[in-house]
Amino acid sequence: MSVKITGMNKLAMSFENLKNAPPELLAEALTHDAHELLKIAEPFTPEDKGPLRKSARVIAPAKNAIKNIIARIRWGGAGAPYAAWVHEMPESYNYTTPGTGPKYAEKAVNILAPTFTQGVANFLSIGLKKRFPSTNTRAKMTIKADLGK
Repeated sequence: MSVKITGMNKLAMSFENLKNAPPELLAEALTHDAHELLKIAEPFTPEDKGPLRKSARVIAPAKNAIKNIIARIRWGGAGAPYAAWVHEMPESYNYTTPGTGPKYAEKAVNILAPTFTQGVANFLSIGLKKRFPSTNTRAKMTIKADLGK
């Protein structure tokens, strides 16, 4: 499966517009979407005896981050090499749980990609309205993704 994302210039401009968003609010939005991505990835993650699924964690951005605000998802903890190995296994491998298999993280990203920036924008808009109820804050960002094979 290949992923072709169009509208990258618009996406870059959308994120450029976010530079004035409060960093802590942007960190919350990214952490929220990281949790959403994890929920999407769970049913694709091979289960067998369960330690790989149970090892998935969201690592929120640093509280004082102003630049490079990054939310991370990690599988494996000390078993990260195992998680990477399973992620890259061939499709032909006999997975014990139907519907699971390799590229479990990529599958989740491909599902979330078309709505990611709009989700962040919505989260920021709601957060700004809560902080500044008298202002009219409305964020709008879009991204189109072609998720063909």
